[in-house]
Amino acid sequence: MAGNEIEELVKYLARLPGLGPRSARRAVLTLMRRREALLDPLTTALAAARDAIKTCTICGNIDTQDPCAICADPRRDTSVICVVEDVGDLWALERAKALKGRYHVLGGTLSALDGMGPEGAEKIIKESGFGTRQSPSKLKSNDRKKLHDAMKNVNLNEGQSMQVLRFANRVPLQFKLRDCAITQTIMSTNWRSYGLSQSRGSLPSGPVTIMVHMASVWVPFTSESKEAIAAYQKIEKELRLGLQAVGRKLGMYMRRRRTIKQEGERRSIFLRYLGEVANAVNEISGHDSEELYNQLLKVAQRKTVEADTKLNKHGEKVNDRGYGDNVLIVSDEPVAADGTINGQGKLF
Repeated sequence: MAGNEIEELVKYLARLPGLGPRSARRAVLTLMRRREALLDPLTTALAAARDAIKTCTICGNIDTQDPCAICADPRRDTSVICVVEDVGDLWALERAKALKGRYHVLGGTLSALDGMGPEGAEKIIKESGFGTRQSPSKLKSNDRKKLHDAMKNVNLNEGQSMQVLRFANRVPLQFKLRDCAITQTIMSTNWRSYGLSQSRGSLPSGPVTIMVHMASVWVPFTSESKEAIAAYQKIEKELRLGLQAVGRKLGMYMRRRRTIKQEGERRSIFLRYLGEVANAVNEISGHDSEELYNQLLKVAQRKTVEADTKLNKHGEKVNDRGYGDNVLIVSDEPVAADGTINGQGKLF
């Protein structure tokens, strides 16, 4: 076994795209064997890059200067702007020398499949202070900065679609969500029958996170980068069976939560008018209004007893009376000294 320092290096390298635990361990072993030729220069380069890296305030590119070399180049055609999703796309276009103009890096895209749909776009527009029909071509530099800041600051995951966490042999799959068999199987599952809202061909809506881990000696990937699991019929079948088992438990939990909520709403309606009913009966019959109110309150609590139900994280009812799991409550009526309940039988 290696020391803690080496294991930490392996752990962080394994988080890089395209590198798993084994690949990271081989890379670390190569660095250890060639310390003077690789490890020392790599350490120096990483430290220098960490101190020098800046984000261009004009286009969003990552460089060692602000504005970046592309925006500072006077030979660039300012009338042509290429909008890209990420800095990696910008670098790929630059290597191919496919564009003589400038760029604008979005830093991400809105995708309902990734949990960012029209609701997220509305949040960004509202945060930016723009109108719903604002033309992108008419945005000034200050407006573009507001839009860029809003895209970085707005929490797009709040109130959005289900979040999917994918793992293969304990390695997280962070890219190519659309191409993965896990995502495709989740989208093809009917989550409406389990209490979640879902549009056709998309992930269900709601503050739900589902984690799927595939552990096998042979995991079929869509490419050598190992970023998505290939769609094999047997794999999709096992995934669907597992998702349906989870969905049944989720549906039971949702139904119980819905019942508790409905009973709570019924109780709140009762409580809203109990005082007026007690006062009205007091004026008609002369009975004490406070006593009437207490009696009506007991009736309302008994009729809406489900509102007091507590559920644990598994959706099971919690017994908060402190009697223990081996005690069966056969009656809530008071027990007399001789062991009878309202004079009708005994409690053994």
